[in-house]
Amino acid sequence: MACGCQKRAVFKALTKPMCGMEILEKAKIEAPRIQLRDVRLIMRHSQERQITFCLNPHVRNGKLSYFTKKGCRCMRDVFQIAPAPIQKEMDWDLYSWVVRASVRKAIVMELGKQNTQSHQRWTASNLRRVISKSYPIGLNPTIDGLAELEHNGVVECIGITKKRNQRCFGLSKNGIQIHAHFNDHNLGLSEQSD
Repeated sequence: MACGCQKRAVFKALTKPMCGMEILEKAKIEAPRIQLRDVRLIMRHSQERQITFCLNPHVRNGKLSYFTKKGCRCMRDVFQIAPAPIQKEMDWDLYSWVVRASVRKAIVMELGKQNTQSHQRWTASNLRRVISKSYPIGLNPTIDGLAELEHNGVVECIGITKKRNQRCFGLSKNGIQIHAHFNDHNLGLSEQSD
């Protein structure tokens, strides 16, 4: 597995199943001039050589890639890195859908943090207030993101406030799995959106 600077950066960045934008964000640390088209080309060539495979080839956007057994052996031999085993129980289509939009990703990240740190009930306005400290977001995108996430089973309504009858949200079982996958590898927010 002969490697140039960009290929090395892409393979080192691929620490778990990731979409192109996630790989790009991590690969830019080692190869600052790399672009998304370079990542896509490297992933396509590595799939042809059966080093990586696509977990969700039927989706148009947000294809997730990870190492095959052959790719894992190559990573151990060339980079002395042992890739983590793939989580079989994860709904990778749902994960890909959440990762593709920065608003959805930010909501899941914040709800996951809040589930572990406090017992406060999180309404759309409370979430927007907390998320906007690190990522500019309005109330309407927050409400839309919550509605999409609830429709797809990532978040659920866990109650209603007494004072203003606002819906409170928490992560569902799928949402907890997705958040755990984010947390394991400390991903930053993507600037891309659907």
